[in-house]
Amino acid sequence: MSTTIFSSATFSGNVGIGTTNPGAKLDVQGDIILGERKKIYPIGSVSNDWQVGLDNDYNFIVRGYVYGTRAFQVQNQNGDVGLHAQYDGKVGIGATAPTTKFVVTGGSITVTDMPSFAGGTALYANGSNQIGFTTSSRRYKDNIKDLETKPADVLKLRPVEFRWKETGEQDTGLIAEETADVIKDLAIFRNGRPDAVKYEKIGVYLLVLAKEQQNEIDSLKLAIAKLEQKIDLLKKSEPKSTLIISTTGYIWGEDTTQPHIPLKIEKAK
Repeated sequence: MSTTIFSSATFSGNVGIGTTNPGAKLDVQGDIILGERKKIYPIGSVSNDWQVGLDNDYNFIVRGYVYGTRAFQVQNQNGDVGLHAQYDGKVGIGATAPTTKFVVTGGSITVTDMPSFAGGTALYANGSNQIGFTTSSRRYKDNIKDLETKPADVLKLRPVEFRWKETGEQDTGLIAEETADVIKDLAIFRNGRPDAVKYEKIGVYLLVLAKEQQNEIDSLKLAIAKLEQKIDLLKKSEPKSTLIISTTGYIWGEDTTQPHIPLKIEKAK
């Protein structure tokens, strides 16, 4: 049965479409067809979930595990979750239980058309794949001591140029496996294998090398200064005049005209 309303109508009670016992001001039981024959329909309620889909496949779910903790999800008929947004502001892409404000699992992140800035702070990923700033305040540190490393080990690091297999792009850097063999703390391990290099930490090791080389330079400067002092003393102790030996066996100074000391030369026996 169909009913056509040609003008506006006012109802004081509940209106039901597809039901004779509407439970709200408008209670629709069944499918709704919108423009271009797109069908929207309630799939049902499972474990307090409210599901809505298009063309026999639900597109989003409002999950209500516990009162006050409802979440919004976008997933397919197989239950694969693409987007999960929680009541507390945490959002997951491919993750149904985000523990921080934004969690992405099951793939990589690509950002295009990034703006450039005159200045900024670098972001880093920790062992839990969380991205953030690296703090250096002593407020967050204990057991602080001088870095112990051999300058010779720093010099063993091998800078290389290479081409990335995936993109074919030419690049420069270090090899994680080689770096781990020389200075293990400079390597990042995943699944027990060297996978990346802490490039941002290399400068700390180079500072140790620079300080060691500066100490050697200072020592050489001190040694040179001492040698120069000895040379000056030797110059001051040299005779002021040159001695001249005549063919007749006399010695006199270059500032005199008469010999003073006879010189007797004997043939060696």
